[in-house]
Amino acid sequence: MFTKLKYGLAIILTFIGVKMVIAPFYHIDTLVSLMIVLGILIASVIASLATKKTSEE
Repeated sequence: MFTKLKYGLAIILTFIGVKMVIAPFYHIDTLVSLMIVLGILIASVIASLATKKTSEE
């Protein structure tokens, strides 16, 4: 149903990995990190629904 979700999850995992690598040098606040992850997740679900409607027409 959510065809773009795998891309969103890949971006989230990449973000978490980059955050872990730069943690000794730069701190990203927990709330900011959570908002980024939530935003990517919501964007991927919306993109999946938008492309589903487009392909049905």
